[in-house]
Amino acid sequence: MKEETTTETPAPRATIATEPNGREAIHKVVDDWLNGSGGRDLVLRCEFGDENTEVVKCSPPHVIDVTGQDDSGPPMPVATALLSGRDIPQQRPRETYDKLVPVEVRKRKTGLNIALIADFNIAGRMTGLMRLLNRHTIHRARCVIVHDDYLSYDRDVVLGSGGPDAAMEAMDIVEDADIYHFGRMPPSILGIDWLPRLRKNNAIVQYFGSEIRHLGKQIVDFHDRTGILGLSAWDYTMLQPHPLFYHLNNFFDTDTVGPCNHSAETVRICHATTNRAFKQSGTIRDTLRRVAERTGAEIEIIEGKSHAECLALKQQCQITVDQISSGIYGLSAIESMAMGHAVLCGMSNFALSYYPDCPVVPVADAAGLEARLCELAADRKRIGRLGVAGRAVVARTADPLQVIRQHCWIYDLVVSGHRFAGGLNEHMLGGAA
Repeated sequence: MKEETTTETPAPRATIATEPNGREAIHKVVDDWLNGSGGRDLVLRCEFGDENTEVVKCSPPHVIDVTGQDDSGPPMPVATALLSGRDIPQQRPRETYDKLVPVEVRKRKTGLNIALIADFNIAGRMTGLMRLLNRHTIHRARCVIVHDDYLSYDRDVVLGSGGPDAAMEAMDIVEDADIYHFGRMPPSILGIDWLPRLRKNNAIVQYFGSEIRHLGKQIVDFHDRTGILGLSAWDYTMLQPHPLFYHLNNFFDTDTVGPCNHSAETVRICHATTNRAFKQSGTIRDTLRRVAERTGAEIEIIEGKSHAECLALKQQCQITVDQISSGIYGLSAIESMAMGHAVLCGMSNFALSYYPDCPVVPVADAAGLEARLCELAADRKRIGRLGVAGRAVVARTADPLQVIRQHCWIYDLVVSGHRFAGGLNEHMLGGAA
């Protein structure tokens, strides 16, 4: 039996003084609204803004009452430039949002100031999106993260480690924003009352997993009452409470990683986790030990490492086990496929309805995982074939330029409403062809 390697170090958690109850306060307010009166046009007041002032009228973002209407309704709005017709009496200064825009494209920025705000930089998604927006689109973007963490992702403004200067810069980002893109619920920071600022035409809340799984009812009620658009993922466990928009893919640049070491004499199998309970990492670890005993494969449990360290360890493996919990693969699996790994993961019928040609090996439980791993460990050619197919799928479905186009059209939908587009690339630097 080959010896197991466990690359595990403590995962420090940075802290920052925030308002009492943090993000949970929003959920309490949602519950208070639901216990009040006013029906679908309930006015949101409570802890947000002047209780004698209407803050926001509520209606779902994508439901239109067509009762009693025939097919002779109003035509679709004609294509218009994104910012035309908007009631902006005076554009705010752009200096705050120029900071991370490449100098050579600053003069070509004619779109929105987009504030990306989250409690944590979830899998590096928020700063990655910011970089893509600044480099390839007509929009400008900045990113405010509340808490730092051990994963060492890219950063813009991090309140937990940035001190008073970071707080001042974050406030400028908030004040100069045209649209807010939150990673999970708006965080309680800087004394900001969010709901007086947020409207259905200037805000998006995106979810990444655990929060919507555990607080689905409150989150659905929040979107139903405010009309603010929510983004989920093609993960059925995230969609059960309510079908939020889920068609935006994860993005990953395959050019940022090289191929894994397929010529190694011994097969190496890895499992990377930041949440043992969710991924069922204990069950996976026990299964990998049995596979190692049966096949002589080496196993690598990756935990508590920075993102760069995690990628370097994966580079020495050929097989990744993602999870046997939610029924969908995540960013860790995407990274591994980009390296040419064979990937095993619990895949639900809903997930496979989205990508029926997905090359991930589906496993339902520990017994199935053990059987499939033993088969793969004895078939190096199949590992190679799955690796080639996986890299091709990542290149096709996670192409950063395609995914950033998806985001830009969602921002357009939020700001401008449902309309005909004037061109496929009107949000991209280079024209509206």
